[in-house]
Amino acid sequence: MHRAIVFDELTAAYCRARSDAVVVSVGIGLDTRAERLAGALPPSVTWLGVDMPDVVELRATLLPRDRARVFPTSITEPDWAERLLPLVGHSSARAPGAGAGSPAWRPAGNGSATTG
Repeated sequence: MHRAIVFDELTAAYCRARSDAVVVSVGIGLDTRAERLAGALPPSVTWLGVDMPDVVELRATLLPRDRARVFPTSITEPDWAERLLPLVGHSSARAPGAGAGSPAWRPAGNGSATTG
C-alpha cells in the first residue's frame, strides 16, 4: 500500500476519534493531506503547517485555497512550537516565552501567516 494512503487513513482515524485534534505538519512543503482528508475530518480539526519561508511562499502561490494554516519558520528556532499556541486556543496574543525578539504569528489574508 502506498505510504500516503496509510498516513491519510491513520490521520483521519485519529482526528475522527478526537474532534478537537490539532495536526501540525512539520516541513509541509506541497503536501495536500489536509485537502485530501477535508471531507473525512470533523470541521473542528485544526490543521497547521510549518516550513521555510520560501517554501511557504511557493505553497501559497501553487495552493491558493489551502485548508492548512501554514507558517514560515525553521524548526531549528527554539520557540517555533510555542509560537503556534495562540492559534490553537491559547488566550494570550503571544505564546509564553515569545519575547520582543520572537514575534508571534498573525494570519495573512490567504490563510498562510506572517510574522510581525
